[in-house]
Amino acid sequence: MALDYFRVRKEKEMLEQYTAEVELNLLKSQVQPHFLFNTLNNIYYVAQTQSPETAQLLAKLSNIMRYFVDEAPKKEILLATDIQFVLDYIALERIRLRHAMKVEIQIVGDTQTFNIPPMLIIPLVENVFKHGIDRRGLNNLLRLNLKVNNCELHVEVTNRIVSSQIPATSHSGLKNLCTRLKLLYGESFQFEKKESDGHFIVHLIIPLQR
Repeated sequence: MALDYFRVRKEKEMLEQYTAEVELNLLKSQVQPHFLFNTLNNIYYVAQTQSPETAQLLAKLSNIMRYFVDEAPKKEILLATDIQFVLDYIALERIRLRHAMKVEIQIVGDTQTFNIPPMLIIPLVENVFKHGIDRRGLNNLLRLNLKVNNCELHVEVTNRIVSSQIPATSHSGLKNLCTRLKLLYGESFQFEKKESDGHFIVHLIIPLQR
């Protein structure tokens, strides 16, 4: 009995120590992002007076990081929130290009009512910047069409095919997206990728929930 008592006491002490460490790590994980957000906000206010364009980019970067911390872990988020994340991502990626990029964005329908799992649209756009960009070219294109219709979200992303673009079958981001879509929707989604008239086009249809 004495041995059992000391064993249980030891296990209790270890559990208390482990719990304390977990709580400390959780506190750290909460403090660090908020410190970074506050710092970005401070830089944003300074930049507003000296470089408004820089201030806007900082705001978009802050939005993206907050999305990863606050929204990405959720099961579902507001469609409008996910779209804004994609738009901020596009804005930041464009400044990395040597030459201007033609961006055409069309959003149709109610984006404030429906929810979707986070980060379903971004792989389609990210694929353009990974595989559909000529860093030295003058005619880069990103066309993003989003349409909410009859409780469905239609997403179409188009880019010009560049000479360095690898075959569509090798796009790992799109493969991973398809795997996730199957887990989320079974057979209740449509995903198509094709090449047409010098353009690479990806079309996605998923059901929406309120």
